Amino acid sequence: MNPTPASIGIAALVVFLAIVSGLWIGLFSLRKVRRGLTWWLMFVGMVLFSIGPILLGFGIWGLFTAMTGPSSMFPRWDVELVATILAAIIPCGLLLFSIGFCMHAMAAARMAARAEELEQLSTALAGDLSELRDRKPLAR
Repeated sequence: MNPTPASIGIAALVVFLAIVSGLWIGLFSLRKVRRGLTWWLMFVGMVLFSIGPILLGFGIWGLFTAMTGPSSMFPRWDVELVATILAAIIPCGLLLFSIGFCMHAMAAARMAARAEELEQLSTALAGDLSELRDRKPLAR
């Protein structure tokens, strides 16, 4: 049984929606913890990545309409420019999301390293404090 183009398209849509929904859930989970530049980069990247296929579909329809006949809706488009812009939306969104994610991961790694340093310092100070308590007081 050979897959039809419609079944391949539906499967691709399901996979795309699963990926996008997982990324959106993760992004909104981060919103509560930290909302700096990294979060905004990821947010803008996800918006572009999410609406990119919709804009691409409408753009292809608009270009087809503009090229096949006169239309007051799409007057004199530069077809190559519009196609390039529409095709660049999804990769630009992924690039912005990736940059934000990388910056977030580096900040999380720094925080984890600092927490480990503080735990080691706390353990060392607790050991020093117990040593001082175990010593006998000096005679006056």
